Amino acid sequence: MKRELLIMKRFSTYRKKIVFFPTNMALGFLVAIIIILLPNPGFSDAAGYFSHIRNEVDLRKRGNPPSIQAKVQDKVEVLDAIRTGSSGKATIKFIDESSLIISPESNVIIDKFMFDLNKSYRQVRLSFFRGLFYNVVKYSIKANQPEFIISTYTAVLGERGTAWYTIADTNFTDVFCEHGKLSMQSNQLKEQVAVNGFQASRVWKGQKPLQPLSITSEDLSFLKGLLDSGLPLRYEPGKNPLELLRNLKTQISNKVPVWTPPPAIGVRSGYTPIPGPGSLPPVSPPPPPAPSPPHAPSPHPH
Repeated sequence: MKRELLIMKRFSTYRKKIVFFPTNMALGFLVAIIIILLPNPGFSDAAGYFSHIRNEVDLRKRGNPPSIQAKVQDKVEVLDAIRTGSSGKATIKFIDESSLIISPESNVIIDKFMFDLNKSYRQVRLSFFRGLFYNVVKYSIKANQPEFIISTYTAVLGERGTAWYTIADTNFTDVFCEHGKLSMQSNQLKEQVAVNGFQASRVWKGQKPLQPLSITSEDLSFLKGLLDSGLPLRYEPGKNPLELLRNLKTQISNKVPVWTPPPAIGVRSGYTPIPGPGSLPPVSPPPPPAPSPPHAPSPHPH
């Protein structure tokens, strides 16, 4: 009898080990998964907010449909996709005090935005598709490596406390550095170039970057104006960024300015719209035609 009780006791202990050990293991895995999925207290999905909106600016939260019309003060978060219409324009203020201006007919995705000033940490990645963009990054946290990265169809850009313009297309990417320093390389090749203030460079698809070329303050002013109007739907890129600017200037200057009629009755006659950042100067209406001189009497009367 004692032997039977001893066997039953040992079997009961063995059964407890069989039952409770897998249960404890599963509980441990569950706790580990919960810890991994919990948000990191130092970071969040918030990247910034819209400080300026003009006309149609579509926002897809986390890239998922449906698109909504973005409004001033709307949050911009990781994985959000922004698209401006033919007359749309947007400015994003990021939480690290950097900013991005998106011109008409442009697309951008916020791939990654992690920033903690107290820990001197920043990892930002944006994707630019076709369009014109203007970035301002006030400071760099790590001087030895870029932590604010832009990806396009053809290039990878890394900044170091920089302000610059980017023209992105499916076959090439142009950068025009206003001040600071920018690294530029092909997304297929490892070779890169450094683009300094008042310099421009290009990366064709599958090719290494062109050596930087000098640009002028007039070139930068022209790009600032393009932020308001956007790139033409069709344009000739030329062989390098300077040729592209020349072609765009010629194409835009050939357009006949449209005269704006005087305001209708009931509208303040002295009202003039205040141009925003990057706006072109207003075009004055043409002067009225001069009156015709009176006809002198004929010296040969009938």
